[in-house]
Formats: sequence, structure tokens, C-alpha cells
Amino acid sequence: MHNTEMWAQLFFTHSFMFVLAKTVLDFFLAGLWGVFVLACSTLLENRVILLVSSYVLATIVSYLSNYVFSIMALEGCCIDIASLLRATGDLMSVTQ
Repeated sequence: MHNTEMWAQLFFTHSFMFVLAKTVLDFFLAGLWGVFVLACSTLLENRVILLVSSYVLATIVSYLSNYVFSIMALEGCCIDIASLLRATGDLMSVTQ
């Protein structure tokens, strides 16, 4: 955790509130993503295209957010699917 990350001061002073705030943010973003995909499902009939396009869009959003954070010289929080899956793979290789 670096001082440039979101809610870093809260992490060091009130760790439980940091975890609670991050959990609420994750619930909100997941709900927002679910509503977006549900809205797209009313427009698209093909379920395969809908499923694949949601993952492709998540990858594009991840790339753009990393690009914007690098331009602004900030370290962003890990809220994208690709980073979470990458972290899980790294954890699995350490435990084996």
C-alpha cells in the first residue's frame, strides 16, 4: 500500500473501515456492471456474443484504466477482473 493509492490514509488509521469501504465499492461496481450487462441483454439476442463481449469490454476497461493511471503517475486500486485472476494464479504458484 502506497500513499498514492485510494484511501491509503484510511488503511493505516482505521483498517476495518478501509475493508468495509472497499467491500461497499466492490458491491457497487459489480452491481453496476451487472445492470449494464442486463441492459445489453435486452438489445442482443445471441447469449454467446453477450457473454464474450462483457469480458472483452472488461479487458478494454482494464487496459484504459492502467493507461490513464500511468499518464497521471498514480497507482490505482485493483478493481479489474484481469488483475484479480492474475493475482489468483500467482497465489496458486506460490502455494504449490
